[in-house]
Amino acid sequence: MVTTISGFTEWSSVAKPSFTIGWDWQIQTTIYGYQLNMIGLPRSNLLLTKKDDEDISWKKNLEILGSVVDALPWRLGSRRCINTQLVREKLKSGLPAERLTYPGLKQRYVQMFQY
Repeated sequence: MVTTISGFTEWSSVAKPSFTIGWDWQIQTTIYGYQLNMIGLPRSNLLLTKKDDEDISWKKNLEILGSVVDALPWRLGSRRCINTQLVREKLKSGLPAERLTYPGLKQRYVQMFQY
């Protein structure tokens, strides 16, 4: 049985007019642990235009936004959330808190979490 871990990330602006960009991701294991990869193209309400204010096609628009997403440091924050959740689950199960290991990730020292 193969387990797939996936999720999504969405960023939105605080300025008006607001825009969002969201994308799906999946964990892929490597010999060094794991990495997060975007699946498919992002979704957004942001439409890019050419210099002459002509709209870029949606497909090309999303391809460009996808390359921007790939260049942003979103993976680090997502990995931190995943690691934190895995540690919390181990702590809830009664395992010692001093040193925890989990498949595919490096050993880490952790402190008890306050709930």
